Amino acid sequence: MRGDYAPRFHRSLNELPGTSALLGPAHDFCANALEEYASRLQQAKLQSATALERGLRADTQYKTALQQFYALVPVTPPASVIGRGLNQLTALAYSQYQQPQVREVAEKIGAYAGQAEQERQLAAQLARQAAQALREAEVLCEQAIRTATLQLTAVDAEAREPTVVDSRTSGGDNKALTGAGSRGRSTEGPPSGNQSSGGRLAQERGRQYEDFLKEKLGGGENFRQGGREFDGTFQENGDEIWYEAKSGNFWKKAAEDSRIWIKFTSNIGDARRIAEASGKKFYLISENPIPQNIIEWLTKKGLSWKIIPMN
Repeated sequence: MRGDYAPRFHRSLNELPGTSALLGPAHDFCANALEEYASRLQQAKLQSATALERGLRADTQYKTALQQFYALVPVTPPASVIGRGLNQLTALAYSQYQQPQVREVAEKIGAYAGQAEQERQLAAQLARQAAQALREAEVLCEQAIRTATLQLTAVDAEAREPTVVDSRTSGGDNKALTGAGSRGRSTEGPPSGNQSSGGRLAQERGRQYEDFLKEKLGGGENFRQGGREFDGTFQENGDEIWYEAKSGNFWKKAAEDSRIWIKFTSNIGDARRIAEASGKKFYLISENPIPQNIIEWLTKKGLSWKIIPMN
């Protein structure tokens, strides 16, 4: 942003806590959870309505058949003992001392009643399944919102500690980790222990993968556009593709730390929006296989992806 008000605007932004950037992704994460719940709720309502209609229709058919059977066959012991048990076999048993013509009609009525009862039981099972699916959706939605809320609360304790900002190494694992308010720290003084070693390895892996993709795809360097950094660009079928690269064990980290996942979902959506606004296509490129649940999420969001291992 440039102009007369730009310095004042930037000063105001700089005064905000570093974790303010997580509010947007957390809001999107909760919104996605509610959207998923609403979708499952609608499915459950439709399934329940269908089950109710089928069940009532089958129940009416059974009761009608039962009345016809009572009118045709003198039942001993009392008719109430048949209950829901009228079918082809029981009809033959109750009518065994009747004339052949009566037995034939009774058998048909019993078969019809048995089919109606099976349909009623199936409808009841569908209704129970819909109720169970709704309960599971409620739990998943609650967990997602609770996770986002708890993560924001936890990260708030780190608000006074600056995160690492490295534009060159923002690709691969490091981009999601630093952006999500993970364990990155100020560059004042060297970090120590395994954390430092692991961070350097992840950064180096990210650099290597970006260089590998550039050579393999014959594309350009990483660049910034619209306030977002892209890991590179290449040509495919006459289209220019801008991409985000994920290397190393990023998917494992995202599964273990919801802050990384929240930030990833926000970043990937922004990147696609910026690319498409610039008349380009956007791809997610992964060094390693993408977990199936994430593939389903990418497909639902209409995001394109490729898996390109680094040999």
